[in-house]
Amino acid sequence: MEIIPAEAEAIQRAAQALLDGQTLSSVAAGMPPRERAGRALRPWRSSELRSLLISPRLAALSAYDLESAYTAARASRGDTAAAIFSSVVAPAIWPAILDETLWRDLVRKLCDPKRRITPGSAPAHLLSGLVSCGVAGCGAPLRVSTAQRPGQPKRQYYRCFSAGHSRRPMDVLEDIVIGRTLDVLENGLTPPPLEPDSTDTPDTTSELARLRDKLSRLAEQYAADDITDHQFTLATAKTRARIAALEATAKPVTMSPELREIALAPSPREMWPTLPLESRRAILRALWTIELQPYPVVGSDAGRLAFNAAKKDPAWGIQMVPTWQ
Repeated sequence: MEIIPAEAEAIQRAAQALLDGQTLSSVAAGMPPRERAGRALRPWRSSELRSLLISPRLAALSAYDLESAYTAARASRGDTAAAIFSSVVAPAIWPAILDETLWRDLVRKLCDPKRRITPGSAPAHLLSGLVSCGVAGCGAPLRVSTAQRPGQPKRQYYRCFSAGHSRRPMDVLEDIVIGRTLDVLENGLTPPPLEPDSTDTPDTTSELARLRDKLSRLAEQYAADDITDHQFTLATAKTRARIAALEATAKPVTMSPELREIALAPSPREMWPTLPLESRRAILRALWTIELQPYPVVGSDAGRLAFNAAKKDPAWGIQMVPTWQ
């Protein structure tokens, strides 16, 4: 891998700027234009810069099956930073552009789901992005849109952002979700300890270190042709699975501050309206996985009957799966 000094310096400046609190879009705008496949220079996109900066190659680290591990973690809403780190198998032979510690801090920051992507991008509605479409293979987030029927006033709806599969009036959906949430909180939700004992024991730490060292040795054996492709793939997959399992058990069970506060309040129902929007969203995010199913298709008499019955039930198709149990 050839290191171009000017490009390396630009990457180092970008990494430090992000760690200092600048947004990805502003840092990308300040990057020197790039040339692609002999075409004219063009600006960096935020997504391109992010993909570059989370690459282990910048810290002179070799990775195995990084894309698959990252994609799987992202699809399951898992820890994408941990997926990136677990894909690292050995030091690389090229010089590092970023110090490894700085690179790891940068990956954690860029993979943090709480990170705001752009200034002013905070959702303006309670359930925006918290409810997903229940159609198989879709799963797109629901966003707010406005519609108007002839002779009726405009009304806001939560609607499938991808193809409009699912739609419910905003006030109806919010009332049902809030009602179920407050019922749970009023009936008593026992929070875990504020600072639970970590299961990250010395034995766990040493075992993780041993397994990571094993990944490095597997890479060296593969490079020296001491093991076959099949042996390397199988051993690496088993070792990475063991690392992921240990890292999962080492994470203490925690409760968000917003959920803890309302769970311990004398009257969660009275407290709810006083909370800011983001706090209410954080509580819902911590309590539920929410999907909205579309109404039955009217293609027959049976379909029409099912559709009419569903329309009469405001809660029809709203699936709220608890995450606290």
